[in-house]
Amino acid sequence: MQKFICVAVAILVISSVAAAFAPNDVHEAAGKCRLENGIQSDAELNNVNDRKVKCYFGCFMREMGMIVNGKVNPDKEIELIKTITPEQYNEEIKAKVYECANITSVITDVCELGMTSYLCVFGKV
Repeated sequence: MQKFICVAVAILVISSVAAAFAPNDVHEAAGKCRLENGIQSDAELNNVNDRKVKCYFGCFMREMGMIVNGKVNPDKEIELIKTITPEQYNEEIKAKVYECANITSVITDVCELGMTSYLCVFGKV
C-alpha cells in the first residue's frame, strides 16, 4: 500500500513538474521515457517492482537533469522540489535530498537509481 501511495505521489510530482517547468520539456521527457520503457498508462507506474517502471523513473530523472553521469544531482532535485512545492521545501528536505544522493551513490544501474532515489527522498526506503 505504501508503494502504491508513493507511486501515486510520483505521478502527481511529474504532473506538477510539467506545470512548473517548460511544459514541452517535461512532456517530451515523460513521453520519451514512456515510449522507451513501454509504459502505456499511469496505472502501470504503480508497480514499483517492475523493471520497466524503475527504468521509466531513471529515464525521467536523467532527462530532467536529476541524474547526470549515473549519479543523482541533488542540486537539480532541490531546484525541482522548491519549484513544485515551495511551501513544503525546508532545510530538512534539503538534507534528505543530499542524504539520499549519498545513499544512492553506490547504485550503478540507472533504473534502480531513479526508483531508489525517489523512494528515498519521499521517505519510503
